[in-house]
Amino acid sequence: MGGTHVGKIWAISSCIASMACATGYYFPYWMEGTYMSNSGGVVAVYFGLFRKCPEIHAGEDGTVKVLENCGRYGGFYDIPSISWQISTILTGVGTSLSVLVAVSALVSLFFSDLVTWLLTRLAGILQMSAGVLVIMGVMIYPRGWDATEVIQACGPMSGAYQLGDCSLHWSLYMTATGGAITIVCSVFSCHVFRGKSYRTSYSV
Repeated sequence: MGGTHVGKIWAISSCIASMACATGYYFPYWMEGTYMSNSGGVVAVYFGLFRKCPEIHAGEDGTVKVLENCGRYGGFYDIPSISWQISTILTGVGTSLSVLVAVSALVSLFFSDLVTWLLTRLAGILQMSAGVLVIMGVMIYPRGWDATEVIQACGPMSGAYQLGDCSLHWSLYMTATGGAITIVCSVFSCHVFRGKSYRTSYSV
């Protein structure tokens, strides 16, 4: 395996960051609330960006049916808040860019001779953009806590940037951490080419 020490640290850190962003983005454990079932029992409910767990369906007679499995909303516009829709787009694009750069960083370890100053700068710009997009998505997410579906789970005191009776959960923290590490990795990328050593002779 080739690459400089800085390049290896950058590649490994980029992979960790992208996996954190992707995992946090996908799983519906950004916040936790409770629903009161028809039988009077309390059911824990979790919200993500575009998924919730468990699935809860309101019947035409006003009854609420709680399913055990997690699921997506029926469509993009079924996501209960426009803030969550925006957050889904921002975090999704940022996560995709983060994964793209992480894969490229891994490939660069095996083909280090192809790494140029321009490529490392481009990777740094993409990573910085990815991290900023992810962090923006996380920051906008609480703006959607005034959605009716959230108020039902978090109580009447919940609202934009007001959790009410709900609590933040691990997916949100993981996504935010991944975004922050991605921004730090963009700084590392600026030193990958600078620390690169060139061989003046080759041995077979």
